[in-house]
Amino acid sequence: MNAIRIIVHKEMDGFTFSILPSVRDFIKNLFPESHPAARVYIGYDMTSGFDVLQSGIEKQIYPTLLGVEKEQLKKQIDKIEFINYQTGNIEKVNP
Repeated sequence: MNAIRIIVHKEMDGFTFSILPSVRDFIKNLFPESHPAARVYIGYDMTSGFDVLQSGIEKQIYPTLLGVEKEQLKKQIDKIEFINYQTGNIEKVNP
């Protein structure tokens, strides 16, 4: 089973999404043309809490953070988990 964990750190005015170096290496091996980032910050005005994860933000996170479009990921990755940095809880899972 191929799974990716994205760590989500809630900040005062947005979120930082990050992946571990081992995940970056895993993605580069699966998708040699990809250029995954270590972390991406997304600021917000109105949305608060982990509600932003329910708004479809992953459409922007996948290509920006992982360097791969969602459609490509679906072909190789079984699931993507968004992990709350503070609690360690899984906040969202995308098949």
